[in-house]
Amino acid sequence: MLISPMYDAEKSKSSQIIIPARKDCSICHNVAGKKLVYKYYPVQISHKTHTNLGIECAFCHREASSSAKTDDYLMPAGHGFSNNKADAPSLDKNPCRVCHIYSSDFGIKDNSIPAKCKTCHLNYSDKKPPQSRWVWMNTNLRSNHNTHYEMGIPCIRCHIGFDMIEETTLRFIPKKQVCMACHANEEKIKIETQKIDVNPFAKAKLLFRENCSMCHGTDGKGDGLTAQFFQAGLKPRDLTDTLHMSKRTDKELTDVILKGGQEIGISERMPAWEGLLKEDEIGLLVKYIRSISAVYN
Repeated sequence: MLISPMYDAEKSKSSQIIIPARKDCSICHNVAGKKLVYKYYPVQISHKTHTNLGIECAFCHREASSSAKTDDYLMPAGHGFSNNKADAPSLDKNPCRVCHIYSSDFGIKDNSIPAKCKTCHLNYSDKKPPQSRWVWMNTNLRSNHNTHYEMGIPCIRCHIGFDMIEETTLRFIPKKQVCMACHANEEKIKIETQKIDVNPFAKAKLLFRENCSMCHGTDGKGDGLTAQFFQAGLKPRDLTDTLHMSKRTDKELTDVILKGGQEIGISERMPAWEGLLKEDEIGLLVKYIRSISAVYN
């Protein structure tokens, strides 16, 4: 049975869903094909490294969970700035900046996690922006990521092996036999899932797991897997420390999540989540952080 590498059977309210046999090809295929055109920047990224650090697919591919169309662009968002100093910078919505602090001297000098542009962008030059190329694909598929996500079906149930690759590639687009294992099976089959709960606390917990746990840890104690890369003397905040957390107002917690640590005079290792999290999502996280502080004390 294929399940997400981040799946924890003991801590998650997992369930099994039964997918009925469906032989209607139009469920997944349009009658006419569609040409998909993407602007592609050559980058070098190890999915295996990120997976082993507990970073979930939805963290980098932030649009995938809400995508309902095959031609949605689901790659990580651009940085929001260019090498042309005359251009006004736009809001940086790139999730890479959360760990790779390329936006400050602090991040560039911190060698524990590479932050320079050439770390990921192949053939990068300071004199010109990263070069892109257009990629064309023909497909008659209609793929609804949102439906799969809300049913709790792990990404690697369809993108088999993608969590273990060391390079960027298009080779792991789901193949026909992968889809047919569920949608054209003669018998009803069972798939292990982590179905998304709609109540606010469950949503807040999911937001914390997908966005915060790699530094602050699954339980918020500051022992996430990426904490090993912090400079000597730095450690992610233990959010279960009642004494410290009781001194922080909800507004202060909101500000540090929205604006980042540098903006309010604490560690630059705490990134700004403006552009990555919505206002209501930050509100849910503040409430969740309050709850784990109370639970552990």
